Amino acid sequence: MIFEEKKMILKDGTEAVFRSPTVEDAEIMLDYLYAVSSDTDFLMRCKEEGRYPDIEQEKEFLRKETTGGNTMITCFINGIVAGNCNISFTDRFRSRHIGTIGIAVRKEYWGRGIGTLMFEEMEKIARAHEGVTQMELTCFANNTRAQALYKKMGFKVDYVRHDALRRADGTLTDEYGMVKKL
Repeated sequence: MIFEEKKMILKDGTEAVFRSPTVEDAEIMLDYLYAVSSDTDFLMRCKEEGRYPDIEQEKEFLRKETTGGNTMITCFINGIVAGNCNISFTDRFRSRHIGTIGIAVRKEYWGRGIGTLMFEEMEKIARAHEGVTQMELTCFANNTRAQALYKKMGFKVDYVRHDALRRADGTLTDEYGMVKKL
């Protein structure tokens, strides 16, 4: 589903544009992907892997993400991708009541309210999606900054997968599965 352009004012007074990215955004979306995976060690994609899509793969990904029921929302500030999120759904009987969330914000834009605004929009989308009764996400157990946002938005830790994720330094950390009932 396409998220139509919406202008919003961030906590610091900056105007941001929230919309679904298009194929024409592929290059700046790749720049964002490189930047955000270097900003933090808490994303599933890590710079150490060096596995990034090329421009054609990114265009194909963006084509697919803007069709069907899934929705991607990107925050643009002065033409720069400051953050991105998505909510995805399945038509499988056993799990079609779940909206699965992914989110990341560039470090230089942390603390401006981008994550909160994106979560508010994703919740509206989830509530409008027939039969969806909860939103879910996963995160590194030691990512306390992200957890503070998720808890503020009403998510609770539902389960722990011990030693589920390997950090860049080789150490293992637990993964939290978090859920928000709608």
